[in-house]
Amino acid sequence: MNISLTLKKYFHSQHELLDMRNRDERDINTLSTYLTQLHSIADKLRNNFDVNLSKYPEFRVLRVMRNYMHHVDDVEEVRAYVSLQPEVSLYHAEYVIVPISFWAKCLKNLIETNTRPEGHPQHASKKRFLDKELDGITDICDCFEVIGHLDAFCKTAHLKCDGVVVELGFDIYKFVYNMSNAIVHEFSNNTELVGFLDEVGIDDTYSLSNNIPKYDLSSRPGVNCILTTKGYIFPAKIESAI
Repeated sequence: MNISLTLKKYFHSQHELLDMRNRDERDINTLSTYLTQLHSIADKLRNNFDVNLSKYPEFRVLRVMRNYMHHVDDVEEVRAYVSLQPEVSLYHAEYVIVPISFWAKCLKNLIETNTRPEGHPQHASKKRFLDKELDGITDICDCFEVIGHLDAFCKTAHLKCDGVVVELGFDIYKFVYNMSNAIVHEFSNNTELVGFLDEVGIDDTYSLSNNIPKYDLSSRPGVNCILTTKGYIFPAKIESAI
């Protein structure tokens, strides 16, 4: 089993997804390729080295997306740099954005797939699994409003900002970035795996200490920060698009 090749494929796909320098030349399969490689390395680490990546909340977020894309429907991501504002502080300037309606559909698929009526033999076990998954997801992702209003968010979500109708977006850059740090951490702390990192050329920036936190944006009170499918905007006036 060639874990070295699996690791190289993972970081190649991660680089293609996150590297903003060639964002206009990206392949339409970039996101799905990355999620496939993440799924592959997770399976091989679990089955051959007793390393479980699902303990990381970022993995659970990305797994929900992978399962939805694999079994239900696809999506195309947008990569962008965010223009900063004087009263806004961002933890990172690069964003990989999907429509928030896509994220809502991923969550709805997770919930519906793992919900059984009371009295069903699997009701309790499925509920325990679902509760654990949602708890893990919300450890890194502030999506309580989406979970609480799934049907509304599953529709294409629009707002009118300064007179312009925009579609709301959901950034996944943080989850991919943090997941790569987690994979390096697991390899670094396993005597059977640590040597493979040299073959990939991993540097010291891949560290859990460099993870992007759950709340990665702060602003002065009164500043509106809206993430659209094209990046952040800071409108003075926000209205319903209906």
